[in-house]
Amino acid sequence: QFVTFYLVTGLGAALFHIAIQYVEHSKVEALYRAYLAHPSPENLAIYLQQFPDQISSAFRPFVTQFFEHAGDATYLAQSSALVGQLHTLKMVAPLVGATGAIFGLLMAFAMLFPDTEIFIFFIPMPIKAKYVIAFFGAYELYQGIHYNAIDHVTPLGGLLLGYLFVRKWKKNNGW
Repeated sequence: QFVTFYLVTGLGAALFHIAIQYVEHSKVEALYRAYLAHPSPENLAIYLQQFPDQISSAFRPFVTQFFEHAGDATYLAQSSALVGQLHTLKMVAPLVGATGAIFGLLMAFAMLFPDTEIFIFFIPMPIKAKYVIAFFGAYELYQGIHYNAIDHVTPLGGLLLGYLFVRKWKKNNGW
């Protein structure tokens, strides 16, 4: 049962990741096509907003210069190359890891033993399992929404499937 549970939550989280990635990629693809149709500093700035703050802020000086030299063919070529490279990076992001399965296991533990106290190395007092997993889930959701990071949303798929799997298991076993 453990191996089945682990695989189901891991694969479920991967499918959740793929679904979120598809939605995210559709949005980026539309902005990419809009930029190619009308390359301008405004469209470049809009396109760069789809990337994490570190990448977006690294190109702000270029965008500012592009605004100043909007008609210059050199800046236009550089901006097109930049957009093409970022588009390729965004579209080939790999999915590696087992966080979905691990979060599924955490959810199962929290559901089966909700009042078990856990010590977390940086917190000097015990915390009940149900609160730990609620915090981890809320943290991943916040990171995924605030930083537009798909890899932080993926563990939520594991949490959801872990919840559904344990709930069904408890119902079938009369708990």
